[in-house]
Amino acid sequence: MEGQIFKRKIYDAMLRWKHDSAGSTALMIEGPRRVGKSTIVKQFAQREYKSYIIVRNIPTG
Repeated sequence: MEGQIFKRKIYDAMLRWKHDSAGSTALMIEGPRRVGKSTIVKQFAQREYKSYIIVRNIPTG
């Protein structure tokens, strides 16, 4: 249950980003491996956009 609440908080933050940026900025998601980053991004993209691009494994220096 706790994982679902956390995912909902992240999803809500992504909705705020979408509203506030109005498409003028990219969104970068960072975090430890295997916590669901790709899953939540894919769900968000499918629900909120007609088309999308997900770029993975960008070196952060």
